Amino acid sequence: MFTEMDCVPVNIDRLMQRRAEAYVQRKLQHVRDTVERRVPAERGEDLILGHLAKEAVKKYLTVSLGQQGVEDYDDVREDEFQYDAPWELRFGRLTIDIRSSIETTIHNNILHRIVLERHHILPAIPTIMIRGQGVNFRDHLRDRWTLESIPSITPHEMDVYINGHTFLKDCVVRVYFVEGYGRDICFLVGWVEGRILVKEGRIGILRGYPGLYHILPIRQGMAMVEFQRYIRDHQ
Repeated sequence: MFTEMDCVPVNIDRLMQRRAEAYVQRKLQHVRDTVERRVPAERGEDLILGHLAKEAVKKYLTVSLGQQGVEDYDDVREDEFQYDAPWELRFGRLTIDIRSSIETTIHNNILHRIVLERHHILPAIPTIMIRGQGVNFRDHLRDRWTLESIPSITPHEMDVYINGHTFLKDCVVRVYFVEGYGRDICFLVGWVEGRILVKEGRIGILRGYPGLYHILPIRQGMAMVEFQRYIRDHQ
C-alpha cells in the first residue's frame, strides 16, 4: 500500500525559482479568472507554484532518474498562451501532466494525512454518450459513479470517452507544497496512469474547484519509485 514513506521531497533551487518567475512574467498578462476573482499577486503566486511543481518533476526525471531529453511545452510554445497546452512535459512519446496543490489545513502528520485524505484529480468531460443518449454526470453525482460502474456502458463507449478526453495524458504526477515550508521544498506524492484515473476515479466535484473531476485517492496510486520502470516501458 502506498504510504508517506513513498513521497519524494524535491528541493527548489534558485535556478528553478528564476525559471518560474520568468515564466510568470510571460504568462501573467494572458491569465483571466473564470471562477474566483484574484488580484495579480494571487494569480502570480498560483502560477509560480504550478511552474515550480513542473520544475520539480523535471528535476526528479533528469537528476534522480538520469533521464535525458525531457521536453517542456512552455519552452517551445509560440501561441503567447492563447491556447491550452497539449502536454506539459514530454519524454519520447510519453506525455506527463502535473497536478499541484498547496496544503494549508493539515498541520500534524502532514504527508501521512495527505496520502490518506487527498486525491489524484483530472477534469471530467461533463457529458458521455451511452447507447446513443447524452448523459450528464451532474445528474448522477449521488450515484458516485466511476466510468467503469456506469450502468449499461460498453467498452467501446468507455474508449470513445477516454480517447476524446481533452486533458488526458499518459500519466499524472501529484505534487504538494506545504504552507509552513514555503516554496523551498515540495513533495511528489505519487502518480497514476491517466487511463486508470479516468476509468477508476469517482466522478464528482471538489470544494473550491469549478467543474467535474475524476477523483482517485492518492493511496490507490503508484509510488514514484515505480515511475522509472513505467517511462522505460512506454517512452
